[in-house]
Amino acid sequence: MTSSDDSPVPDYPGLLRLDGRGFVVVGAGQGIGRQATHALAQAGARVFCIDNQEALAKEVADEVGGIPWVADARDRGEVESTVAEAERQLGRIDGLVDIVGMARYIDALETDDENWDWTFGMVLRHAFLFAQAAGKSMANNGSWRQSAASSRHPATPPMGRPRRA
Repeated sequence: MTSSDDSPVPDYPGLLRLDGRGFVVVGAGQGIGRQATHALAQAGARVFCIDNQEALAKEVADEVGGIPWVADARDRGEVESTVAEAERQLGRIDGLVDIVGMARYIDALETDDENWDWTFGMVLRHAFLFAQAAGKSMANNGSWRQSAASSRHPATPPMGRPRRA
């Protein structure tokens, strides 16, 4: 059988290139964030590498020729000034990758307000703040690419399951 499809086949690897595009990676210093930073840089992106630890931000930025930046992703003022600086240094923001997340596993009946606020900030608030701040920038320049990811260490019991000694 002969195909009747004579539509042109695009250069798929070329479509995946990010040459000259500016990406912000939140949580760039280690793990999935570091790998995402390397992947973006290898695809040609200019990368703004955010971590809450200066040494980690600098290390990954040095590895990929990116721009290191330190910020508390849970603080609106820091997020907004960080996004403004990323836009200034990159020229424009074409994409956001958010790989921040931690948890303090405490029994729900024992969780106090401080631990709740910390966990909420690390799991959800930062994602909202960066999506909002970077989203405004990307919407203004006609670009909107955003990815959020999380992971769970296999040794960590799922929420709601009792810990065993």
